[in-house]
Formats: sequence, C-alpha cells, structure tokens
Amino acid sequence: MPGTLKLEELNSQTIIFSKQANCSMQCRGINQEDVKYLLKGGSVNLGKSEVHAKPNPNYAVDGYTKNHHHLRIMIADCGDTSKIISTIDLASENDSCHCN
Repeated sequence: MPGTLKLEELNSQTIIFSKQANCSMQCRGINQEDVKYLLKGGSVNLGKSEVHAKPNPNYAVDGYTKNHHHLRIMIADCGDTSKIISTIDLASENDSCHCN
C-alpha cells in the first residue's frame, strides 16, 4: 500500500511545525503529540494530497487524535524532514481559524 509506506516514511523523518500549523493547532486546541499520534494511526488521503507539488510534495493525512478530534494534517515532504503545514478540523463545516 503506497499510502501506508509514505506515512511510515513521513513519520520516520524529523518533524517540524510551520507558523500556520502552530496557529491552527492552537485555535483547535490540539498539540504536537496529537499530530504525532495522527501520523501513526491516520491514513494518507491521496485525493487531497499534492504529490507532484514543487519544491516539495504535500500529503494529506486524515484520522483521529486520542481525544477524538477528526483532523486532516497537511505535510510537506522535505527530504529528511516532514513539515506540518496546517491542521484542518474535518468535523466542522465552518473553519473559524484564520491563520496565514
């Protein structure tokens, strides 16, 4: 399964968080441990991923945190680093976080 292998690869790399990711996480009341948990138990959503993006492909990972937040995290695969770009609350129809 390509999505499972990619998730394992992203999880094995150094994980860093963008300014936008930190903002959206704070707004949604989630922390870095929630994101790391999702990286271990989530699934790559290839339909929402941009695998041919330049300079780095972006992957959407969907799943649930320990506290049952239904999230999507967007991750840039930067070689030996997985950069968390943003978090999206999949349970909410209206995104009240305004992070840039």
